[in-house]
Amino acid sequence: VKLLRGRIDDGPERMRFLQEGRLAASLSHPNTVYVLGSDEIDGLPVIAMQLVPGGTLKDRVTERGPMPVADAVHAVLDVISGLDAAASAGILHRDIKPSNCFVDANGQVKVGDFGLSIPSGASGRTKGFQGTPQFAPPEQMRGDALDVRADIYAVGATLFYLVTGQAPFDGSDLTVQVSEDGSQTVTVSGKGEMRRIKIDPKLVDPNELAMLEDLIVAAVNDARAKAEQKMQAEMAK
Repeated sequence: VKLLRGRIDDGPERMRFLQEGRLAASLSHPNTVYVLGSDEIDGLPVIAMQLVPGGTLKDRVTERGPMPVADAVHAVLDVISGLDAAASAGILHRDIKPSNCFVDANGQVKVGDFGLSIPSGASGRTKGFQGTPQFAPPEQMRGDALDVRADIYAVGATLFYLVTGQAPFDGSDLTVQVSEDGSQTVTVSGKGEMRRIKIDPKLVDPNELAMLEDLIVAAVNDARAKAEQKMQAEMAK
């Protein structure tokens, strides 16, 4: 059971939390965390969901270090499959990152935590930044309208993290200023230059490494609208 954190009398936060439950409950796919629904118990909003015992992909990297390329690829294919199901159901996740990708007892990865998800037809515009800077595209940090490309970007950034243990960009490229009234001003300096993938050459074929870099760059650059099919096709080989 997931409980609403913070003030339960916060109207927008309460609505967002309950929407998370409703949207996630509309999904039924092996690569998404099953959600039974959202409700209120004694005035406290709750979401009832599947228990996934294997932790998250972030836990995996923290405990054991960067993943072997093959394992990372299989994990990301599971993530793509879950996001494809979400997109087919009209849902944009908006917060894909290693800590929101859960691993079950069989090693299967499931997309979870739909706390920032919105219907695909919604603009996604926000007054302030919502998401995780290291894995969110510049347009999301600016509060611009979003589409599926935002999730594709986050998948590429997640894959980079899985094989390196680092986010692809330095967080210093993002500046968030919070004014006294609580509003945010976000400045993004182009996200800077993407870190290079550093993997022991004994652990990966040079051709595989080059392909991996190409896929990640395709996901995080301005042409990432075409990246999803390329990622699925190349990784499945």
